[in-house]
Amino acid sequence: MAQPGRTAVVVPVPGLDPLLRAVAAHRPEAVRPGVPAHLTVLYPFLPAEQLTEQTVGRCRELCAGTGPLRLRFDHVEAGPSMVFLAPVPAAPVAALTRSFIAQWPECPPYGGRFGPEPAPHLTLALAPGPDTDTGPGTGPASGTDPDEGARIAALAEGFLPVETEPAAAVLVELTDSGWAQRAVLPL
Repeated sequence: MAQPGRTAVVVPVPGLDPLLRAVAAHRPEAVRPGVPAHLTVLYPFLPAEQLTEQTVGRCRELCAGTGPLRLRFDHVEAGPSMVFLAPVPAAPVAALTRSFIAQWPECPPYGGRFGPEPAPHLTLALAPGPDTDTGPGTGPASGTDPDEGARIAALAEGFLPVETEPAAAVLVELTDSGWAQRAVLPL
């Protein structure tokens, strides 16, 4: 479980918050409370005590170099450990993640649990299990009931497609009272 002081860089996708609320109403334990719909750029990022103005400035530069994102979410994928949406196109989000990894190689995505470059995705539901973590964009957990994943996927299909143009990423920090925004990083 994530501890206070953990940080992450995420791209909020507010147009999918209604879908995430619907999933939470259907299966509350599958959704991280208080975490809005988002694409994870890098989690975990540097510990909060290591964040400096210079670090935040470099994050802003990397995000500004990405330019505007035009994304579409039009299908749901249900796997053995989570239900998620893949952005189309995924390449700009993957490139942003790669730029952060190149700058901070000591911060592999998800601690390296899912390979060096997990595919960009927006998690709708995680299976509770031994790998469950409360970080934004936490990767797969163990033990999803395939029927439950199919039910969540069917629920989600009714909200799609969603097109969005996120204007910024955000640097967030886990505090004792939940995830809090530390900095806005315009794209």
